[in-house]
Amino acid sequence: MPNLRDRLPTRSSVQEISTQPSPEQALLSRMQELQSMIAELKDELSESQRINQKITAEKEQLAQENVALRSKLITQERRLMEAEQTIRDLEDEIDKLRDEVDVGCIEAVRRARMEMLIIRNGAKRGADRQREEYEAEIEKLSDDCRRQIDAVRKESENSKVRNRIAEGILLLLVVILASILCI
Repeated sequence: MPNLRDRLPTRSSVQEISTQPSPEQALLSRMQELQSMIAELKDELSESQRINQKITAEKEQLAQENVALRSKLITQERRLMEAEQTIRDLEDEIDKLRDEVDVGCIEAVRRARMEMLIIRNGAKRGADRQREEYEAEIEKLSDDCRRQIDAVRKESENSKVRNRIAEGILLLLVVILASILCI
């Protein structure tokens, strides 16, 4: 027959029973864990909302900067078109001036030759003196024509330089546009 002592709980089994939490304590403990998790989730949610607000603000700022850059680009393109039109107008004007100078020089040389023929066919008295005056006048007209032609050539060269500058500006604007659009 079993001994009564064998039926009594041992000291270690009593400690086990006393260390096991009651159902209410287990629920309270679980509730504290859940509240702690809820607090952490609320902190994470708050941080996410703060980051989202910051991203939204930065997005709006970038959109505003984009609008400003597009406006500047449109203005620069308009100015570039105006500069190109001005260059074309100057080239047309230079071509007209060149034509006028050429016609004027040809006419002056023709008049001088006609006068030389008249002098040769005219009286011999004073013809040499007259001829020298006409030759001086022809030389003067030729010099004037050369100066006008040189001025037109110089203007043409300046126009070419302006064209090259305009092309450089255009290339620079294209590079700026490309870099802006890549941003």
